[in-house]
Amino acid sequence: MNGGRRRGPSKGDLREQSILRVAAAMVAEQPIAQISVDSLAAAAGISRSSFYFYFGSKAEVIARLVAPVADELSRALVPWSEGTGPDPEPLRAALRRSAEVWREHRDLLRQVLLDAAPDPAIAPLRARMIGDCIDLIAARIRRERAAGRAPDGPPPAETLARALNQLTFAALATSPLGTPGDEAEAAVVELLETVFQRAVYASTPV
Repeated sequence: MNGGRRRGPSKGDLREQSILRVAAAMVAEQPIAQISVDSLAAAAGISRSSFYFYFGSKAEVIARLVAPVADELSRALVPWSEGTGPDPEPLRAALRRSAEVWREHRDLLRQVLLDAAPDPAIAPLRARMIGDCIDLIAARIRRERAAGRAPDGPPPAETLARALNQLTFAALATSPLGTPGDEAEAAVVELLETVFQRAVYASTPV
């Protein structure tokens, strides 16, 4: 028996996490296109051949960085998506959480979402990130319209959801977002909240 001691991460786990950490740091400093497998391996203190033991390509590393961020963005919208009525506070909370995610991962999100021709390994994750958010917004719009709490379209719920999501990503990508709760965050949350309420409910939040 091992006396109940928990086994720590393996050497391979630590190296994999090291590659991901250095990749995140490099994305914050330079375009993804300029990052190479050689530079990732060197920064992680391993050989090029060792790199390929853990990842098949640079794009696979970036995809691993993107996946949890995509989950965070969709989770931020879930409570509002599942709610009802034009109550502004759940929407504000969702937008504030979205702003937090963007603040923490801004360099990665800007590059992945604004790249006109993403790497094939990244494109499916980007599509999922965008699609999940659109689906959550559209579900709320459809439910509110069906219950008579929001005016019917046009536009269709998914079209409106897509536009709202694009606006949200664009606003968060270009906002300074200095520190949590600062004026920049308050301004972008207020802007997006107003747009959502007017677009969905044809009203202005109280």
